[in-house]
Amino acid sequence: MTQNLQELIKIYSLNSHIDFSTHLLGQSKDTLIALLSELLTIYINDKNSSTKC
Repeated sequence: MTQNLQELIKIYSLNSHIDFSTHLLGQSKDTLIALLSELLTIYINDKNSSTKC
């Protein structure tokens, strides 16, 4: 997990929604795409996540 994603999760879980939104708005488009891609990759590869059969 990259440092950017760790920081984003930390802000989401510990700070206000306004802080989270402000942090996201301060990121570049490429950074946001990378964060979303990494988060989806982690979720898809998680053996404990639910799947549709």
